[in-house]
Amino acid sequence: MSSGSEDSEVDGWIRWHCGHEGNEFLCEVDRAYIEDGFNLYGLRAAVPHGNFQDCLDIILDKIEVEEFENINYMNMLAGQLYGLIHARFIVTSHGLSVMHSKYRQCDFGCCPRVLCGNQSVVPIGSSMDLNHDSVCIFCPKCGEVYSAGRNPLCSSRALDGAYFGPTFAHLFFMTYSHEVPQEPPQRYVPRVFGFRVNSLSESIAHLSRGREEATTPSSGAAGEAVASTEGGAETRRAAGRPIRTLARTTTRHQDSVAVVPDRQSTRNPAIQRAGMATSSTASGKEHGDQGTSKDGARGSQGGDGGSGKLESAKRGSIASTGGTGGGLSLRTKRQRTSDTPVSGSTKQ
Repeated sequence: MSSGSEDSEVDGWIRWHCGHEGNEFLCEVDRAYIEDGFNLYGLRAAVPHGNFQDCLDIILDKIEVEEFENINYMNMLAGQLYGLIHARFIVTSHGLSVMHSKYRQCDFGCCPRVLCGNQSVVPIGSSMDLNHDSVCIFCPKCGEVYSAGRNPLCSSRALDGAYFGPTFAHLFFMTYSHEVPQEPPQRYVPRVFGFRVNSLSESIAHLSRGREEATTPSSGAAGEAVASTEGGAETRRAAGRPIRTLARTTTRHQDSVAVVPDRQSTRNPAIQRAGMATSSTASGKEHGDQGTSKDGARGSQGGDGGSGKLESAKRGSIASTGGTGGGLSLRTKRQRTSDTPVSGSTKQ
């Protein structure tokens, strides 16, 4: 920088730096934005050897660069600091408006792809760190990123990509959505002697695979996840890696009951009637056993303990033969006992 020039003295360091050859992509940051210390938070460590305040004073024209011994070195440090401030400024509302004016004037150049038809582009960087990569250009029509050196209308290929960052290009078209081309990008069709090359040909098969992978959900953004349930455990795939989480134990009881078939509805009517008869007989026996126990208790409480026990035993034998009236009476049992033949020892 030659501070003795009249333009430099009138316009200041910011305008001189942005008008320098190779800095066409840069816009003029407002002095009020630079003077606000909140906007400069974290940038002090980016300037080596404690020259942050000196570089800031050079940008704000508080001191002349000729006051330093190494003028070129201080200009380089001031340019790096201004570039980092520039990356923060262009994502603000006012910064986006300034860059939109440059976009409409095609200050960033056109897409080098022939089928895009000289579509206007915007600058983009791959990182927010210095000396990581040089500035590139992003085409909104084909969605591809190209090196700025391929554009013959651009001489800003020496700019650092951190002066723009990876956010600005996409935030720009989100803010000015009317600048996004509505027509889909035109695809190049390879032909041999006028005939279209088969997509399964080895010469272009990799192009088809690349397009299919770009359209599959698994190759989308890292924020997208595909969830599936296997054996009660939830498995998520994010960015191609399965992440197994804890199993879900919130199984409801009614769901398991609903899948069990109703056995009563599949039985034969005859079997059902037989089952009902069996259940009624079993209930009769149960009632009979209860009556026996009650009568036995009453007999044991009577005056004659022996007669009470005998009467209880008789009633218990009657109830045990059938609670529903199907058993034999005590008189019938006595008759059968009298009809029983006497043993041989008795006859003698």
